[in-house]
Amino acid sequence: MKFKDRIKKLGKGFWISMGVLVVLIIAIRIALPFILLNVINKKLADLDGYTGHVDDIDLNLYRGAYVIKDLTVKTVTDSIPVPFVDLKSMDISVEWKALLQGSFVAEVILDELRVNFVAGTSKADPKQTGEGVDWRQQVIDLVPIKINRFEVMNSEIHYSDFTVEPALDVYMDELYVLVTNLTNSTDLSETMVSDLVVSAAVMSGAPLNIKGKLDPFDSLGTFNFDLELDKLPLVDINNFLDAYAKIDAEGGTFSLYAEAAAEKGEFEGYIKPLLHDVDILDLRKEDDPFLRTAWEGLVGLTVNIFQNQKKDQFATQIPMSGNLQNPKFKIWDTVVSLLRNGFIQALNPDIEGTITFGENGGATTVDGDKSFRERRKERRKNKK
Repeated sequence: MKFKDRIKKLGKGFWISMGVLVVLIIAIRIALPFILLNVINKKLADLDGYTGHVDDIDLNLYRGAYVIKDLTVKTVTDSIPVPFVDLKSMDISVEWKALLQGSFVAEVILDELRVNFVAGTSKADPKQTGEGVDWRQQVIDLVPIKINRFEVMNSEIHYSDFTVEPALDVYMDELYVLVTNLTNSTDLSETMVSDLVVSAAVMSGAPLNIKGKLDPFDSLGTFNFDLELDKLPLVDINNFLDAYAKIDAEGGTFSLYAEAAAEKGEFEGYIKPLLHDVDILDLRKEDDPFLRTAWEGLVGLTVNIFQNQKKDQFATQIPMSGNLQNPKFKIWDTVVSLLRNGFIQALNPDIEGTITFGENGGATTVDGDKSFRERRKERRKNKK
């Protein structure tokens, strides 16, 4: 039977049905963004202490994606002048690389995200910290399939305090975040852990870098990370120093290095703050009241006494350990480290490399293959 004859044999009813189906598909395609927009806005309006809104949603069926545009989340009070979250776009799509490997998972890309943490507009006003809402779950609820890759681009984070004069704004921009293998699957990766990479510029451009690994399915906390903040000019944070320490820096830089690793909520790590070439008080420029000048002089003198004169470096290493819900800082070790840096040997301005992440199923380890619990048991035996 010829092709034309086959077409004619289908009959008029078939073509009417096909026409109705095409019209229905087109109608669904047109209506779906509005339906999604309504569902998402209803969900965002019902956050604990916060309310949110999305302006528009675009569908890109050819690549299996939809894009949420201009998302804003703010506190229910109108006293805080900046929203908690302001997001230009959130692209949610099928991860094609994983699909080619037989896994149906999603990737999420946030572009031009701004997060504002706020101390408050007055002493009585609530803080804007995001507490009380599981924001990770809010993102998961927006995605119909499991997220395997999460990326943040061209973004910034601010900490503001409107209770001080002038208003405080400490920020990082050029923020980039990448988390991969969030499904924790050996089908998509050689390991059962997720990889984390973060980079940003703090204030006038001091580089911040974080690298780490984590177990996204351990609610207690299993992770490892290294953090480096290099040479932030102290004059960039003079508003912060003035508001909370009542001092102004004339010069110097601040660096920060940290390592931490946790297994099932039990963690160990350290924070290493370093100050270089610090200049707190310049009497030639000083016009502050006597008590303020005396306090700045005392701070400057203390830094000068305990700094390493050869390196012009004031530094210490603060060990920390315990449970993530109740961290403990080792004060005596911190003091010893301060004195050692000042009078014996300057601390190295870098990561120590003493905290590592194990390879046995994603468990965190310290000192080779020994877990935190094993290491703690050994210390107790040695004490006995």
